[in-house]
Amino acid sequence: MLIQIVLQIALGIAALLVVYLDYKWYDKRKAAFKNSRKYLIILMGLILILNIVNVVESENTHVEETIFLQERLNNLKDSLSSVIQVSNDLNNKLGPIIEMAKYRYPTLTVEEAVKKMEEDLESLEKKTEVLEVSEQVRQLSDESFYKLKRSKPQLDAKLEILENGDINILINFKNNVPIRFNPDLILEENGYGLVVKFYNKWPEIYPEKGRTYKFKYDDLKNLKYVQERAAVIKLKIEYESVYINEVKDQTLKGVIEKKYLLNIPQQTYREI
Repeated sequence: MLIQIVLQIALGIAALLVVYLDYKWYDKRKAAFKNSRKYLIILMGLILILNIVNVVESENTHVEETIFLQERLNNLKDSLSSVIQVSNDLNNKLGPIIEMAKYRYPTLTVEEAVKKMEEDLESLEKKTEVLEVSEQVRQLSDESFYKLKRSKPQLDAKLEILENGDINILINFKNNVPIRFNPDLILEENGYGLVVKFYNKWPEIYPEKGRTYKFKYDDLKNLKYVQERAAVIKLKIEYESVYINEVKDQTLKGVIEKKYLLNIPQQTYREI
């Protein structure tokens, strides 16, 4: 662009110089005329050189643009070929789905049938996810139950005497292992022996971890002695996991023993 501007300016100057030398300069014998004519020849030579450079540069630019445009065209052809290939592959893959949709919903248009098929697939996918989650929960439940069967019961117990004289046993469970248990109260003073045997057959309980369960003692033997004076009694609770025979592990059992100084007339008791 710069060469073209300079060339146009040089041509204009040369044209003005020719006109001036031919029509305005009357005395052509002077040295000034001869020098001006020499400068005109030099200017014309420069114009010629600039013109040649301009032509070469234009040609090079044209070639570069042609090569660039040809590369762009080739890239567009490749992209178009890829798009056509993808479109053909997509049509091949969608063909069976469209046929299935038309078969399942023959009264609907192709678009409506495909949309309905899509909704069915989404519904099936959600059901599959639910089944997978259920299976995971079941597996976790099976694993947890396996561990539960092989866990030793963890519990603590204590006595409670109420103002009306009722005696209760409070059992707190530190895990949720089901147990069979037998809580006895034994009178230790003067050889009176057993105060109460709670159950003839050990009951089962399926506890909730952290919950405290209350059981009331009824039909106390030696009740008169216990009601008339302070007495030392022993709480003895034998317990075992309900799965002890199934897993054949005799370590899944234990005994809790605690002694209390019980005074029903004064409604006091304390662990000793």
